Order: sequence, then structure tokens, then C-alpha cells
Amino acid sequence: MLRSLVGSEMCIRDRYQRRVRGTQRPAMVKSYLRYELASSAGVMASPASNTCWHPRTNMAVSAGLESVQVWDLKKGALRHSMVGGKSEVTKLELSNGAAQVAAGYGDGCVRTWGVDGSAGVTLHGHRSAVTALRYNDSDALLASGSKDTEIVVWDVVAEAGLYRLRGHKDGITDLAWVRGEALLSSSKDTLVKVWQLSSQHCVQTIVGHRHAVWSLDVNTAATRMVTGSEDAELRVFDVTIAGEPDGIKPLGSVRRASKDRALQVRFHPDDQHVGCLGADKALEIFRIRSDDESKQRLAKRNRQRKKKAEEAGQDVEDMEPVQLASVELVKEATVSSRQRIRSFCWGLDATQVLFALHDNSMSTYKSNDDTGKRTGTIDRHGHRSGIRCVALSSDSSHLVTCSEDSAKVWAVKGLRLVQTLETPQALTACFILGSYNYVVVGSKSGTLSVCDVSAGAILHQLPDAHTGNIWSTVCSHDGKMVVSAGADKMVRFWKLGLAPRSSTSDQKLKLIDSHSMEMSDEVLSVTLTRNGKLVAIAMLDCTVKVFYEESLKFFLSLYGHKLPVLSIDAADDSTILATASADKSIKLWGLDFGDMHKSFHAHDDSCLLYTSDAADEEDSVDLGGRRIIKKKKNSNYVL
Repeated sequence: MLRSLVGSEMCIRDRYQRRVRGTQRPAMVKSYLRYELASSAGVMASPASNTCWHPRTNMAVSAGLESVQVWDLKKGALRHSMVGGKSEVTKLELSNGAAQVAAGYGDGCVRTWGVDGSAGVTLHGHRSAVTALRYNDSDALLASGSKDTEIVVWDVVAEAGLYRLRGHKDGITDLAWVRGEALLSSSKDTLVKVWQLSSQHCVQTIVGHRHAVWSLDVNTAATRMVTGSEDAELRVFDVTIAGEPDGIKPLGSVRRASKDRALQVRFHPDDQHVGCLGADKALEIFRIRSDDESKQRLAKRNRQRKKKAEEAGQDVEDMEPVQLASVELVKEATVSSRQRIRSFCWGLDATQVLFALHDNSMSTYKSNDDTGKRTGTIDRHGHRSGIRCVALSSDSSHLVTCSEDSAKVWAVKGLRLVQTLETPQALTACFILGSYNYVVVGSKSGTLSVCDVSAGAILHQLPDAHTGNIWSTVCSHDGKMVVSAGADKMVRFWKLGLAPRSSTSDQKLKLIDSHSMEMSDEVLSVTLTRNGKLVAIAMLDCTVKVFYEESLKFFLSLYGHKLPVLSIDAADDSTILATASADKSIKLWGLDFGDMHKSFHAHDDSCLLYTSDAADEEDSVDLGGRRIIKKKKNSNYVL
């Protein structure tokens, strides 16, 4: 009896607790700031996409991360930039009439744009990145291939998909139309398939390749197809009756000079040349012989074959037959570039080509007898190598970036390029005098340069400022002192002065050595507090030392990072120090006692701090005394 009473009491209590829990107010969800990419600059040709060129209008279309960019090659200027989504552009295709451009994105969608900047249609049909696009002859149909192994044929006019073609076992690499009746597709599964559009089925599968087929193309007359694979051979096929069972016949192969895989194979519109781009710095151009010339060459090769058989005492039929591809194609020229080539486009004639290079530039070349010569380039609107430093002006209106080739100053609003400063091997830079008109640049050779942004000239240069790499430069908040630190373990303090006036030049800014201090290890970063009392120095031994600025006496030593600190910055109220390290973490320190306030895992790679001194209360959020600009609804940028 007692057991039953205890059991009933427990049941009543459980029901009451469940009823109470069901009526409880749900826990509040903590909200976080969300930062979104607003715009980008300095990307002229993304390495993930190809580049298109229409030589009659001298217009080039390239991908700039998420945007599609239209360039005027004659002026070297950007005409239009169209942004259609958050994913990166992975494939571009210019229509035959050069009125539209189709862009495939990493999220699987396809968008069409007018070359005048007008928006077209958005087509959703793939589950992964688009890797192949091709318009038909009338520009009414568009075929797209993706990493999801599927091909979709779209009606651009009706803005709808017609049908989906399945059969490949790996990602699609290229597509080509044959007289609007058949569609050819290549894939990483080593297969080339022929699709009959009337029945929407595969009527032939070409299995002669041993490796992934990276590119294919069909000439304008729809009589020949050329494919490029990972081996050093170009395979030629007869596609005169493509679309019928066993309609495509192999004609042999031609040996390439490059041993790397073939990235792109394209016929010139004159049907007399074909270009093959390898995964290196050269484009091989082959000339296609005429029918009469090919017959004469084939007869000559057969006579030589017969003569060799007679000399060896063998039957002619036992010898290897002459491949028609080796007779039709003959190598004419090799056009080499200074950098690796991402993609190429033909010009009006077979002597003109446009290269999209891996160093974020585009160049036009003209082929001579057997070589090529560069005739033009567009490289002003971006860096040629990785960006090593980013610094903001005191009013956050301008931005300076440094790379191996030069330093560039950008207007933050619209990310417009203002000036290019010819300071090679630049590693660090900072604005001085509280404005964006003057910049101090530190280089890999230990040189400090004072540059005039408006004139794009170097006013003063100290070639022996440091004996090694200058890793960090910072300007005081009054704009009258510059601190530099480098691999020579030295931290130097420079005052800004005026050089004496001469008969040939006016007074110019110069750096005057004030004082210096030597550290125990290589210095990676340095910063000054806003009140002008402290200087913080990050060293290679993973520690941060804090000194008094005037007397250079030791104040604090900050330990906690497992790898060297790459960047440091102080809060506006001079009470908090933020450090970013190669151990992927960011730590906040108090500058009163040197205690760690907070440590958090920031990124999956080494961390750097890019902050600004100027920010309105309405546009910013305060984090330990440092204002970090966030994006507003009507803002054009985010830092």
C-alpha cells in the first residue's frame, strides 16, 4: 500500500513538472552582428573563371570574384561591373552577336547580362558550380554543364529550361554544339558524349581517352572536333555526321610540345587555325591544311611509308598507317607569356590573342613566325602578387595596400583606384600628417619612402633605414612621428621635417631620425597608444613588450600566444590592446596591469587586425575602446 502511494505521488509530481516546463518562457537567443561583403576591388581576372574577348569592339569580359566586368581594352578602363549574387563567378560565355554574356556561378545558377550593363535572366538548375557554358548559333539556346555531372539546355528567350541530360559520372568540363542538332560534352570521367537533341538521349560515347578530357571544340563548318586531355596529345575527330550512332570517327592525334594538361582548345573562326593552351606559360597554335594540301601531304607520307617497307623487307600493310590528323594539323607558332595563362581568346585574325593571366592581369599578344610579342596589357587596376599590408587614413576615406610590385591608394567609397606608387617590394605602409595626401612605405630591402599621393611621386627615400625587412610602420595620432620596426631587431622613431629649399626644387617632406631601441628578437609589429604614452612591440618570440614612449622604459610584458603575434592595435581610450597571432586567435589585454581580458578563436588561418580610428557612433560598435565600422543599409562598404 505504501509503495503504491509513493508511486502515485511521483507520477503526480512528474506531470506537474512537465506542465510547468511547458509553460516556461523560452530562453532568449543572443544576437550577433553579421558582416556581409559589400564590394571588392583590385580583382581584374579571377583565377576561378575564364575571360572572353570581342575584338571588333575591343571589349573584354572578365570575372571579378562575384561580379562580371566589361573592359575597354583600348582605353584600359572598366566600362561596367555587374553583381548578381553572393557566389563567385566560375564560367563566362559571350554570345555570338556579342550582345549578351552568360555567367555561371559557384552556387549552380546561371545569369545573363547585357554588355551595356543591363540585367538579363537568372536560371536555376544545378546543384554545384557551373563549369561549362555554350550558346548555339542563333543565341536562342544556352547549354550549361556543372560539377554535378548534369547538362541543362535553356531557352534564353522563354527564360526556361528545356531538358536535362544525365550520363556522365564526373564533372562536365566543356560543351560544343554541332549544327544545332547535336551537343557534345566532355567530362573528367574520360568520356566524350554525343547527345541528340531531338530524342534527348546519348547516341554515342567516345572512349579513346585515358585521362580526364578538359576541353573540346568544333570548327565553324562542323566537320572537325579537337579534344585536349591530361596527356601530351591533341585528338582529332570527324564530326560530319555527328548525331547519328557511330557518327564521329577518330582521325588520330597530334603531339604537343607541352607535357602539362590541356586547359583549353579553341578553333579560330576562320577554321584555319586551332589553339591549345597548356597548364603553363605557352599557347601552341596549329595551322589546318587545306584539302588539296592535305591530300598531297598524305600521298607523300604514303610513298615514304612504302619506301621504308621495301627497304625493311616488310609488307606495307604490316606497318603503322598514316594518321590523317598528323597530316591536317601542323604547328605554326608558340606564344609564351611572362606568367601562367588562365585562358585565351582569339582576335580578328589568328595572329592576335588575349591572355588572362594568373597574376591578376590581361594581355594581348601578336604571334610572329614562331613566337609572340606582347602588344598591350591591363594591370593598373590591381596588384600582381599577394597583398601584404592594408592601412586606412585617419578619416577612413582612403586605403593603401602594399604588394611585391607596388603600393596603391584607393578611395573607400566605391573602391576607386586613386594612385599607384612605384615602390617595389613594399611590405608595410601608413598615412601621415593626419590626411591621405602622404604615405610612408616600408620595403623588403629596408628602405623607407615618403610618397606624395596626388603626384604619385617619391619625395624622400631612406635606403638604409633598416638592414632587413621592414615589417611594420605606424604613425602617431598627431601625424608628426613615424615608428618603423623590422627584421634587424630595431625599432626606430622618425620625425617629419622639411628638406632645405634648392634652386631646382621646393621644400619636401623628409624623415629625420629621432631615436631608436634594439630588441632581443625580430620585431613583427608595432603600435602607439592614442594618448601618446605607450608603444607596444610584438616580437618573433611570441611575446608583446610595452614601453613608455618618451623614456623607452619597460612597462609590461604580455605572454599567452603560442605562435608569433602578427598584428597589434590599441584602443581609442588607450586601455585595451588587441593582438592577432599566427595561432589563429585574437586576445584582448588590459594596459593597466597587463592581464588578459578575453581570448577567442578568430579564423582558421593566421589573423591580422585591420581597424580604423575614425567612426561615427551611428555607424560603429565599440569593442574594448576600439570602434569597428560595420555596414549600414545605405552604406557602400564594410571594413
